[in-house]
Amino acid sequence: LTLKNTTQEDSDGGRESTVTFKGEQSGGEESTLAEIRASHDGTSDDEAGDLIFKTNDGSDGATPTERMRIDSAGLVTVSGTLAAEDITLSDADTPTITLTDTTNTLTTVLQSGNSTAILGTTTNHDLRLFTNNAEAMRIDNSGNVGIGTTSPTVPLTVFTSAAADSARFTDNTNSELFVKHATGNLLTIATGSTSQPMAFGQGSSERMRIDSGGRLLVGKTA
Repeated sequence: LTLKNTTQEDSDGGRESTVTFKGEQSGGEESTLAEIRASHDGTSDDEAGDLIFKTNDGSDGATPTERMRIDSAGLVTVSGTLAAEDITLSDADTPTITLTDTTNTLTTVLQSGNSTAILGTTTNHDLRLFTNNAEAMRIDNSGNVGIGTTSPTVPLTVFTSAAADSARFTDNTNSELFVKHATGNLLTIATGSTSQPMAFGQGSSERMRIDSGGRLLVGKTA
C-alpha cells in the first residue's frame, strides 16, 4: 500500500499521508479512533520524514491526539516534546516505564513525578547496576548496598581486591578522607594530605584530633 501526497512543499509537517481508523458507536455515530501519519521532518528540500501515531482519549472528536513519534533521526518521543535522547517519555503527572517478567514475577519501574525520581523493583528482587557489561553495584532485597560485591550482608559493603582505596571522601577544598587496605592486614584510615589533621567529633563539637605532626590531641585543637 503506497500513499502519496502530490502537493509539492518543503514545510515541516507537510507532504503528509494519513491512515485513519474509524468505527460506529451503538447509536450510529461515527468515531475516529486512531491515526497513523507520515509527514516531512523540517523545512529543507530533502526526504526526511516523521512517523506519528495518534489515539482518541474519548473526547478528541475527529482529531486524535499524538501519542508517539519516530523522527527522521530515529528518536522516539512518547506523549511529549522531542528531546535529544533516543527515547523521551513525557507526562503531566508521573511518567513511568514498567518492565515485567511474568515468568519470574519481577517488575522493574523507572518513574519521575512529584519531585521524585524512582528506579527500583516493586517485587522482592535485587536491583543491580552494571557498567562495561559487569555488575558494579547491587541493592539486595533487604536494602543492603554492595559496591564491588554481589552479596552485601550489612547496610553498606565496599569491596576491592587490590591494595587500593576502597572509599574516598573529597570536598571542594580538596580535603580528603580515605579508607585503604594496604599490605598485609593493615587497614588505613587517613586524610589525603600530610597537612590535614584528622578530627573526631561528638555532636557538633570536635573532641579529639590527630594533627599533621602525628600528635594525638584530646580536648584541644593545637
